[in-house]
Amino acid sequence: EMAQGDFTAELGLLDDGTPPQLFVQKHLIPHIDHIDHLFQPEPDATLQTPSVVSAYLRDLIEAAGLKEIDIKPRVSHFDIEKHEKAGALLRTGLEPNTVLKVLRRGFLYGNLVRKAQVVRAE
Repeated sequence: EMAQGDFTAELGLLDDGTPPQLFVQKHLIPHIDHIDHLFQPEPDATLQTPSVVSAYLRDLIEAAGLKEIDIKPRVSHFDIEKHEKAGALLRTGLEPNTVLKVLRRGFLYGNLVRKAQVVRAE
């Protein structure tokens, strides 16, 4: 099993001279977003394809040294360091700044942050 630091050290620079951090930010994360969007689970869906793809992506994310920002809708509070406000709802019955929905997952990669886009209570 390869440690997270070993992964990027072993890569060095990609064939085109791109640092792996830039590759992760510019290529890997957008693909994760796209697949997330394609496989939004439906309440009555019987296909297991989304869960299989999701498990594959979790393994890929872990192998690349990415850490997903943990957000629990209707529980987590908005954090300016990790969240980007994509919308807000009034009169939700929840405490202001409670995250209602995650529109795009956020990731940590070393000291880089790709903020999660969220809808929060106002």
